[in-house]
Amino acid sequence: MAVALWTATAVTALQWGAVTADAAETAKPRTVKVRLTKRGCPTKLTVPSGPVTFAVKNVAIKGVSEFEVLQGPNVIGEVEDISRGSTSPLTLTLDPGEYRTQCLDAKGIPVLGRLVVVAPA
Repeated sequence: MAVALWTATAVTALQWGAVTADAAETAKPRTVKVRLTKRGCPTKLTVPSGPVTFAVKNVAIKGVSEFEVLQGPNVIGEVEDISRGSTSPLTLTLDPGEYRTQCLDAKGIPVLGRLVVVAPA
């Protein structure tokens, strides 16, 4: 009886719109290629708001590197231990605004970049 009651309640909630899926959560992420070079990561990236997958490829740095996305002082997403020649994904859902990226150059020094997230047209 409890299962039938729960099912009826869930159906009623769906009928009245009490349970909805957020469109951003169900949208397919856009893929943005990011290349880590001896100079570090790109100085500027522009992406649409919503779900984004950064395909981060270490093309030149010996050893391992990393890629971070920061909002203010907070790291909101990162991939680490990206060895030379490999690609690692980082998927985030981003609101419009300005963010920073950070990665390491060939000497292990942090390099900052700018990430601009724009609202869809």
